[in-house]
Amino acid sequence: MAASGHLIATTKTLATVAVGAAAGWATSEAGLPLPWMMGPMLVVGLIGIAGIQLNGHSVHVPMWLRTMMVPIIGVMLGSGFTPAVVAGMREWWITLSALVVYIVATSGLVYQFYRRVYRFDPATSYFASIPGGLIDMAIIGEGQGGDGRTISLIHFSRILISVIALPFLMRHIYTPTGPTSLVPDGSATMELRDLVLLGGCAVVGYFGGRLIRLPGAQISGPLALSAILHATEITVASPPVWLIIFAQIVVGSALGARFAGVSIKAAGKLMVAAIFATMIMFSMTLVSALALSQFVDEPLAALILAYAPGGVTEMSLIALSLNIGVAFITSHHIARIALSIGLMPFLWRHVVSKRVDEA
Repeated sequence: MAASGHLIATTKTLATVAVGAAAGWATSEAGLPLPWMMGPMLVVGLIGIAGIQLNGHSVHVPMWLRTMMVPIIGVMLGSGFTPAVVAGMREWWITLSALVVYIVATSGLVYQFYRRVYRFDPATSYFASIPGGLIDMAIIGEGQGGDGRTISLIHFSRILISVIALPFLMRHIYTPTGPTSLVPDGSATMELRDLVLLGGCAVVGYFGGRLIRLPGAQISGPLALSAILHATEITVASPPVWLIIFAQIVVGSALGARFAGVSIKAAGKLMVAAIFATMIMFSMTLVSALALSQFVDEPLAALILAYAPGGVTEMSLIALSLNIGVAFITSHHIARIALSIGLMPFLWRHVVSKRVDEA
């Protein structure tokens, strides 16, 4: 019986990833941005919402498979922390500090939108409004009396909308000044020594990050170790292109598969709510980026991506595909997750929930 269950789960996963790979290839051939993640995400998501069966089963990507892929992307992103980039990190304090204002102000606006327009309960509205910490917000929000499923689906929708919209927006406001690629040039010269070092970054970074409770440990731990190795020039290699492509297919397919079993009516309602909420977030992102561009030397496009309301993995991949400030953008998204998880639940317990009770 157990063997039969494992066989079904494996069949569902293989079928879903195969569809994702085909969608990625088609999207790549069409010349669309971020094809190997966007294609699988859209096609698998539509199949899931429509209830279409693949070989008699719904779309499915197990969490453990996605978890295995994210550290690979983290190692790749860490390779962008060259000595020159690290030397300039001291100038990021203004934009990193401004993240606190951005998160609190944006969450406040979206919270009011969900409360007044969609009449969500206070806990659901609050934890669905925070621009970061998808899984954590659903768990914490449910524990505070919110609707965990609604919070989760709205956050997934936020990331989905961001991944779809931002690559097209970036094409209109930013022209890459160098070659655009999924991976840095050093990936072509990988030797056995580099393989051991980068593999160690992925494994030790993931488990070590979880041990010390790093925010987004599955990507931030491997990224941190990879950044150290590349900043000190112990290695200049990156994971091979085929592995990065496969990781994107899995991540995109997993995001799309989250919508399996959700009715079209329910998905439509939450998607519309998420679209308007994400538009509010994008407006705050643009305001923040334009304001900060007066004080820092980073390109406007880099500031927009650094403050965009998407996931750290997805936004970092967009930055990499455009060859724009990968280290800068990734660092800000990790900081956004840390602030979302550390600061916002604190504000709920000690400020917001008390005002709700008083009202």
